[in-house]
Amino acid sequence: MIRIDSQDEFRVILKLKECSFHSMNPLRLAGRLKDELERIKDAQILNDGKLLIFCTSASQAATAAGLKVLEERSFKAMLREKPAAVKGVVYGVSVEVTMEELIK
Repeated sequence: MIRIDSQDEFRVILKLKECSFHSMNPLRLAGRLKDELERIKDAQILNDGKLLIFCTSASQAATAAGLKVLEERSFKAMLREKPAAVKGVVYGVSVEVTMEELIK
């Protein structure tokens, strides 16, 4: 099994109490996030309607986790300590390919 470590990331998940982030205007949402948190790495709406924010620092993640209202909608914020593990299987690789080549 190969484990590839990534850089430390500070992630926060926001969950709206009455609906999902899919119902919000993404441009207005991005503007509000910028107003509240300044520059973040990335944000994405997950399939379940939650908003995942990739913060640049632990202090920014703490600020994001402390938010209670965004676009006049209340939500619950949760710090995500570790990134979710991802597993996969690679098929059809020649036996002549070395493990190092495969990792690259």
